[in-house]
Amino acid sequence: MDSTYVPTFFVFMVYAIGSQSSAVDDHASAEGYYTIAMQYLEPILEIDGLESIQALLAIGVFSARSPYGVSLWKISGMAMRLCVQLGYHRSTEKYRRSGDSLTKEMSKRCFWVAYDFDRYTGSILGLPGAISDQSIDVELPLDVDDEQITPAGILPAVPQRSPTTMTGTIHLIKLRQIWSKFSTHLFPTSSLCSHGDHVDSSPTIEELREQLEQWRASAPTIFDQPSDTPLSVFASRGWFHVAYNHSILLLYRHYLMDTKPYKCSRPLPRTPEIVDRAYQESHSKARDLCLIYRRLYQNPCIKFTWSSLHMTFYSGLTYLYCLWRSKSIRDAAKQRDVFNTLNACQTVLVVLAERWKLAASYRDLFETLSERTISMMSGDLDQEATPGTATGTATATHDDAAGPEPVLAAQDWSNGFDGMDLPPESEWMISEMVQGVQDADANIFEDFTNVEINYDFLSEDLQIPSTRNNGGVM
Repeated sequence: MDSTYVPTFFVFMVYAIGSQSSAVDDHASAEGYYTIAMQYLEPILEIDGLESIQALLAIGVFSARSPYGVSLWKISGMAMRLCVQLGYHRSTEKYRRSGDSLTKEMSKRCFWVAYDFDRYTGSILGLPGAISDQSIDVELPLDVDDEQITPAGILPAVPQRSPTTMTGTIHLIKLRQIWSKFSTHLFPTSSLCSHGDHVDSSPTIEELREQLEQWRASAPTIFDQPSDTPLSVFASRGWFHVAYNHSILLLYRHYLMDTKPYKCSRPLPRTPEIVDRAYQESHSKARDLCLIYRRLYQNPCIKFTWSSLHMTFYSGLTYLYCLWRSKSIRDAAKQRDVFNTLNACQTVLVVLAERWKLAASYRDLFETLSERTISMMSGDLDQEATPGTATGTATATHDDAAGPEPVLAAQDWSNGFDGMDLPPESEWMISEMVQGVQDADANIFEDFTNVEINYDFLSEDLQIPSTRNNGGVM
């Protein structure tokens, strides 16, 4: 291989990503630089080394902010498999003590960025991680700036500075580890049951919530960058608040979907009080996220990402769902607050759709559901169905065994989907939400049950949202 291939590839990838992050978006230049860089990719991948992983991750960072490029799910999978092949998931202190400090630190950073990509995309697609956490014992990256890392060792910082450019990234990795526990213990597969993953070893919801609260309490509060010129939503001071709120939605999602754990998992308590709290928490955090995103995107320097698109849409959808499903939330909601929240989410989605045509289906679907919700809150919906009628349209509850509050007929929730072009990466989530209503009233969803979700399309062609801030990814 020509010795100039590696530096040439990375120079053009830096130009491509830099063009995306400049004050004035230059999509044409970014795409041009990216296209040139791709001409040098194949020989770099054949190296099967650190440079190969770095190249894959650079492509992932570019795709995070671009309407074109490859699937981040594919990229993260390739990067993780190569990391495992090279042993980067194992402890550097135990198994690579002879290596120089720079190489060891770069290998740790590459592995954890790939891990970050993998866990985030998996949470969106509902797919398992490329490697279990039990197989990982590599240390987290050192909380030092780049200039302190040399082949000979780690230099002391002069002057001493905290946080460093890695502080936020390390804290993000810790959040992804918590998310991985959500997936493993709240939504385990049957194969885990047969491999001795017993009930007693599974953390409770309260324990997972406590870990999340500890993560939030230890979040860095000061970043070494001008607060008025962040390059992305996730480079702003509100990032950790956004990440915390979104994590709450993930933690309580199974209550909204009425998901039943496998026998090897610890039984989830489902008293009326616990279920109601889950709805209240999800409703409150979803509302906060909608308002925060609108405020963040009022800054013209903020850059759009696929991550912000997904999280905004998911937050708005959760907010709507809680209104439709919980009578206590509807009764307590002020019409002004509902209008403001829905308008905040819709505003962000409209702006994103202007930049990315693929975001138009998100915008259109949310607009349809928002209109129906506003009509419902105004008392305009036809609510002829009552419990116990012979029509088969009995109203549902939070949970057949634990939810005392009646909600609106499930059919009202689903009517907005007819004829809509559902966003591929959120179709599975919408389907599961509707399934929760469908279980309570199976007679009225016969048409919707014929919808088949193409998971191959999701994993092969989808560009998953993500971004990078000082080495971190989301």
